[in-house]
Amino acid sequence: MNTINPTYRPAFQSRARYRIVYGGAGSGKSVAIGQHFVDLASNLTGARVLVLRKVARTCRGSTFKLFTDIIRSTGTPAKVNKQEMAITFASGGEILHAGLDDVEKLKSIAGITHIWIEEATELDFPLSETEEPDLAQVDLRLRGVAPEMRPSITLTFNPTLAAQRLFEYVGVSTADLPVRSHKEYDGGQVFVQHTTWRDNPFVGEDYVAVFQRLGGVMQAVYERGELVAVDAPDQLIKYEWVKAAFERDPEDAAHDGRQRLALDVARFGDDETVLGHLKGWALAHTEAYPMSSTTEAGRRGVSLAREHSISAEMVVVDTVGVGGGTADTFRDEGLDVTEFIAGASPVSLSAPPLGDEWPDFNNLRSQGWWHLRVQMEAGAVAISITDEGAKRKLQEELLAPRYRFGQEKKIEVEPKDGRSKAWGLKARLGRSPDYGDMLMMGVFAEHLDLRLDYSRVF
Repeated sequence: MNTINPTYRPAFQSRARYRIVYGGAGSGKSVAIGQHFVDLASNLTGARVLVLRKVARTCRGSTFKLFTDIIRSTGTPAKVNKQEMAITFASGGEILHAGLDDVEKLKSIAGITHIWIEEATELDFPLSETEEPDLAQVDLRLRGVAPEMRPSITLTFNPTLAAQRLFEYVGVSTADLPVRSHKEYDGGQVFVQHTTWRDNPFVGEDYVAVFQRLGGVMQAVYERGELVAVDAPDQLIKYEWVKAAFERDPEDAAHDGRQRLALDVARFGDDETVLGHLKGWALAHTEAYPMSSTTEAGRRGVSLAREHSISAEMVVVDTVGVGGGTADTFRDEGLDVTEFIAGASPVSLSAPPLGDEWPDFNNLRSQGWWHLRVQMEAGAVAISITDEGAKRKLQEELLAPRYRFGQEKKIEVEPKDGRSKAWGLKARLGRSPDYGDMLMMGVFAEHLDLRLDYSRVF
């Protein structure tokens, strides 16, 4: 994080009031913007940068962490207040964080010279003409700033259709947007730059290989950075739910006081056995083992179950194929774990948390994945793992499954192995969705033991 991507120099040199930088995954826009504001605040006396997101607490694991990482890697002297998410430099410059969910705090922050809105597509644009959009409130924070400070509002986001409202606000037609370049509008008052992963010299082509395999809208958004709807019509779990789960504080996830352990056991080729430890519905830790180490994974699972006092019925093992041996390892140690058999019949459940009646499913795996969808939409799941490789795989695998209505109008969630490339996760992902299946089983654990009381479930 010591070198700023030169692709973004035009944005930093622009004198525009609105600087819009958007593009696909891996474009490096957030890192470059973060580096720019650290450089600005540490060298410009009187600079006061306000970093905003729709919800204040989501800044902690995103922009605030980004700034602290940049400061640490560059050795920039600074005082970091973790509680307030505030950073002060020797120049007197500051970087502050706030959310549009706390209007009173936002009003109390004075003297702002620059604003950065990360994930700007989260902002509200009310349909009523009597209500002001969030961006209008942000605009008020920069009134009266001296021109020599070059006040600016920087907006960064992925190219979903929600971005159209942002372009409408600043008076830019989406039919006239630059493609992997930059452009100024309204006499230099608005600057727009579009980038993709190809504009980032610090990322390799393997980064987007999975989106090339997924195709469709996912490839359009993440690889090419096109302004399209991010979710496919038949996509089981929406991008916004996944993104929120990764940003959610574990304490904000649903929790019934119990911990869970889930193991998706490898069956073929290069598949991995993936182990996940959940605290309530917050995924806290994952480990992966090659297929040949199913016994080792079982022993490690036994160790974790004992370390965290996880009851046997809250340990779920995929026992299809070689998973039976892993379950036997647990039982040899006195833990009669719960088995998950994907092709088994669905279990009987009470009314779901979001109302209505549960639909019918073709098998237990479809029911488990649909239950995960319900919990993700409800904001009950948090993902707080730190391993970057595991995070990337889990995100990809949560976004990948599709669903359809099969015989007798039963819901079918896309299986690992399908009859065609268009209906089969392994064909599109290039691997088994081991991390996704692990999370699904962990969140669904209590329903697999019918002795448990469903009323305790979120």
